[in-house]
Amino acid sequence: MAILGKEPAQAAWTEPWKSMERMDPPRGRAFAFAWFKIGNKNIGVYSLHLKSNLIMHGNEEVETAKNIRKREVATFQLLNHLRGIIAAAIPSIKTVIIGEDFNTNKDQPMFVSERTLSTLTDAGFRNCMDGLPLVKRVTHPGSHGFPDATFDYLFSVNAASRPALITASDVSDHYPVTCDFTIKGENAPLPGQTYR
Repeated sequence: MAILGKEPAQAAWTEPWKSMERMDPPRGRAFAFAWFKIGNKNIGVYSLHLKSNLIMHGNEEVETAKNIRKREVATFQLLNHLRGIIAAAIPSIKTVIIGEDFNTNKDQPMFVSERTLSTLTDAGFRNCMDGLPLVKRVTHPGSHGFPDATFDYLFSVNAASRPALITASDVSDHYPVTCDFTIKGENAPLPGQTYR
């Protein structure tokens, strides 16, 4: 996991996922954060990789529910970090971008009850995939009996995004997602709720 920028970061760090509700969101063991100053704007960027849908053993329905809850718990931890650490330590950051592999979507029945993506939009984040038909937002091509899926996203708060651009590539089983953001002039406060 990495955050690359043309501008130097003011600060950068990682934090391991923590167990919550006896759930351990293990994928990647951490999330990354970087703070960039572009002009007079302060921007926070998170990179994460949430729990996959892989089931190695056990009851498929039970293990699917566990994988979903692990992603939800990781999202709560990320938002609590934003609220408790970033908003308190670097109050000048008003724009935040969160991106990477979320391993979930709103298209497939197996994810219908999952709140990972809606937790971010409920907190005020805008999904760069909003409004795009599935055919224009496939980031994980179907294989091994699984359909085409949107698993990779960029979310932003206090930034306007153009529609995402997805580029077919053989480098990974996921396609890269790029998006142009325009930082808004008047910034609202960052999400201030505690998530559980």
